[in-house]
Amino acid sequence: MKKVVAIVLVLIMTLALSTAALAEEQKSATTGVALGAPNISSSDQVAGWAGDGHNDTAAPIPQAIFWAATGISIRISKDGDPEATVGIILTSDKVGGWWAQTDFVLKDVLKPNENGAGGVISIPFSKLKDGAAFATSTNGAAIQVGYWSDGIADLGLVSATLSGVPRALAEELDVPTTGVTTFIAIAALAVAASGTGAVVVSRKLKKQ
Repeated sequence: MKKVVAIVLVLIMTLALSTAALAEEQKSATTGVALGAPNISSSDQVAGWAGDGHNDTAAPIPQAIFWAATGISIRISKDGDPEATVGIILTSDKVGGWWAQTDFVLKDVLKPNENGAGGVISIPFSKLKDGAAFATSTNGAAIQVGYWSDGIADLGLVSATLSGVPRALAEELDVPTTGVTTFIAIAALAVAASGTGAVVVSRKLKKQ
């Protein structure tokens, strides 16, 4: 009986923690918006993500989401040259065009994968040239990555996620968001004939 009570208490506590985490996520003022695979390319060395309306193209994410974000995380599949320069470029197709480029050394901004090649480059817009002005542009928002040591294919752009997007705006524009997904799974509940048993509770608080 005591073991059964203990199991029930563990489940109740886990449910409470999971529910609290989900409630906190739902209250969050900002969220992330996944951009998916790159949808524009300026050259063999530059590619990235454009919002809907950039150069009159149809993109899945509204430009307003780009302007409202405060940063970007870029997933790559290859290691590249750690000493090479990688540029994060804010662009607009307004009259005359606009190209604001900030260069970084790859090893300084890349968080490598623990297993396998590649990793994630996370950059807040506050560290980018004209990052604040980007939020006030009115035409064709796009964010691109330049890799001039080799072609952009040698960096292996996989996907990107905009961060700091106001949740209310994402909901208003009906844009899917990333965040916390909470669930409880009882992985095992075995009580042996001897009277000993084990409870394994799995909680997942991750969605990317």
